[in-house]
Amino acid sequence: MKHEDYQWALQLADYLKWLDGTDKGLVCKARIKALRGLAAREYNASNRNYYLSYANELESGQLSDLWF
Repeated sequence: MKHEDYQWALQLADYLKWLDGTDKGLVCKARIKALRGLAAREYNASNRNYYLSYANELESGQLSDLWF
């Protein structure tokens, strides 16, 4: 995310979560950072709310492993 390509980072994190032996906590943190980065750039209030809500749910542990 050094280049602030948050959409690509979010997509890669989605692929990584399915690999065996992946540190799920690290992948979750990357997803949260990418979602918040996307929210910061978003002009549409509904989209920004979705990104921030999803990031907050991941951070608080409200989502099960199926959704993560």
